[in-house]
Amino acid sequence: MKHSTQSDLDILRGVEAEVRQAVVDRNQPEAFKPVGIAAEDLGRLSAEAVQAQYEYAARSVEGMGTAIKERMAKIEASMEDSRKETQLLADAADQAMQRCEADMKLLAEAAAAIREKGKFVYAQIDEASAVSKSIGATAAEFKAKLA
Repeated sequence: MKHSTQSDLDILRGVEAEVRQAVVDRNQPEAFKPVGIAAEDLGRLSAEAVQAQYEYAARSVEGMGTAIKERMAKIEASMEDSRKETQLLADAADQAMQRCEADMKLLAEAAAAIREKGKFVYAQIDEASAVSKSIGATAAEFKAKLA
């Protein structure tokens, strides 16, 4: 089981690295290839070049947004996995507690049965002792009569 906090941290670091790279990439102008340019085309070409740079920057930002969405989806999936694992652990703990409670009930029943058996054995021994005492007394009386 992955530790979700570390995984989330790694994902966030990855997003940060991608954003930094996108900023670096955006600041890199596309290769300039000089060609024969008429003076009247210079303004139009400059405007096109500026527009192209803005378009490149916009696409870079959109790319960052896509990367962030992908990272968010991974984080959400990781969080959902963590929730499921936590629920599985909670369910397992509940089952263990129920088994422990059942075992404790069984132990209490066994202790009660042992106490009852002890009372029964005590009563038998006490009765046997009384009978033995009675037999001893009868034997002593009988011996006294015979003497």
